[in-house]
Amino acid sequence: MLASKKHTRQALSLADKKRICEISQLLVKSTHQQVADEFNKTAERSVQRLMVTKTLREKDKWLAMDESQLGRKRMRGGKFEALEHALSLYLQEARAQGARLSDSLLTAHAERLRAEHNIKDSEFKISNGWVQNFKRRHSIRMHSAHHGGMHVNHGDPDDAKVGDLSFLKLASSIDTTDTPSSPSATPSHLSGIHQLIVDGGFKPSDVFHYDEHVLYYGTPASSLAKSMELAPSRHRPRCRMLLGLLTNVVGDTPMVACVQDVVTSHVFADMLYAADFVDTHPHAHMTKAIFTKFILHINTVLAVQEPPRRILCFLDASPCHAISMEGHMSTICGMRTVELSHMLLAFLPPRVPPHLTPLGAGLTTYFHLQFKITLLKWLLSDTTSPSTSERRTMTVSQQQAQTMLWVAQLWKTIPPSIAKTSWRQSQWLPPSWVQAWEHDDVLGEVEPMAESLMAQAQSTYKELHALYHGASSKEDDEDYAPPPSPSSWAESPPDESEDAVVAPTVCQALDAAHQVLTFMEQHPVVFTHDDVAALLGVANRISGFDYQKDPPTQ
Repeated sequence: MLASKKHTRQALSLADKKRICEISQLLVKSTHQQVADEFNKTAERSVQRLMVTKTLREKDKWLAMDESQLGRKRMRGGKFEALEHALSLYLQEARAQGARLSDSLLTAHAERLRAEHNIKDSEFKISNGWVQNFKRRHSIRMHSAHHGGMHVNHGDPDDAKVGDLSFLKLASSIDTTDTPSSPSATPSHLSGIHQLIVDGGFKPSDVFHYDEHVLYYGTPASSLAKSMELAPSRHRPRCRMLLGLLTNVVGDTPMVACVQDVVTSHVFADMLYAADFVDTHPHAHMTKAIFTKFILHINTVLAVQEPPRRILCFLDASPCHAISMEGHMSTICGMRTVELSHMLLAFLPPRVPPHLTPLGAGLTTYFHLQFKITLLKWLLSDTTSPSTSERRTMTVSQQQAQTMLWVAQLWKTIPPSIAKTSWRQSQWLPPSWVQAWEHDDVLGEVEPMAESLMAQAQSTYKELHALYHGASSKEDDEDYAPPPSPSSWAESPPDESEDAVVAPTVCQALDAAHQVLTFMEQHPVVFTHDDVAALLGVANRISGFDYQKDPPTQ
């Protein structure tokens, strides 16, 4: 008796399943057998009617499949598929806009999504193994590219090159005096934003944008002596704070909400005084209850102003922002809104790239740079004591209070010109406003974001250098003059008068940079490899010396 022929089961690839669904859409009122016959005409293998039937049961799923996943046989989703899908979309949009992809960026956004989906840390741990498996499941590759002669690393932070100013790349890449009219520069969400602003009759001072950002501000032991003895970075506790940042078009009403992990009662009053709104959460996450309290707090502040004020606030449609206001919810200009007595909350459509929002267009980049500079100055000043025993140490609660004070001060002192620049670059302003500003003095206050950040970095570097090598007596009483160009620093001899600012030489600049580098490496939670590379790049620019090509001799 002849043995029966074995039929080996061959699974359809995701591309095949999507193709079957597309054929079903084209062949209206066709049977599943007709769909199978049409597929078999061009496919390398044939399918049976039953396989077509099973595939079409999840037609919407296969049609929505991303192109990068079509080469796989199966879709092996993680335990939290909704979170992974949202994270994959975010990374794809970031790559399409030329942003730098890295494991740290992936991890940071995964942590934010974990909070938005109300997933406990114990249930979902974002380990290095999960990151690598996620990249493999979603075919995400991080490679290097060159933009305008500046090396931009899309891989791990360990691959950062000396002289890389990639933490300024976002502001540099969108810093332009002309507003492009290409489709990529005018997304569909802009029309709804423009119409809502104009139809509502809002003034520039009454149009706000709100977003949340995570701030890692150091280790529990802040003194240099203890930080030198800390365990490897992967074992160090990460002090975390969630910031709710709110600002308007003209930058005259910045507000900040701070969510800490835990605080002690004796410092809570000082923190409330420093910031506009303070609350606590075991993991420093924003929740629906905390966000509702913050919004009601802002609404009350607006109500007691004289005269009372009504504002329009744009924000993303995160689950933690879905406050329950029955009878006050509606849809205006295609956007879901919530109407309070003195606030109109307008939720942005999904998948708006962060860099196409006012806060993401440069404001938060500037703010984080200011915070890192402030912390770095504090660390450097902490080492001026002659003995280790005299150096300051801070408990966790004290460091929380100090960080809260820095955050409130830095956010409220961001120049209005930086806010206006970010709003213009996001293209959220109605065209009529932009045209009016072209004939107004307001336009003169707008400054290029990249130039502002670089000037700040150069000016701050001189101050950091002075902490090590001393400064003239006049420097102690007056502000630093604008930093000269690199060529004048490198070629002109320093003025020998008592009032002159002594410019760092090549060796001094690099020596100071390497000493500052030591502090950065001891605080990897706050300072990234990009910051280290940027510091060396600033040293090169100030000294007019290319350290990569010709290392100096002592």
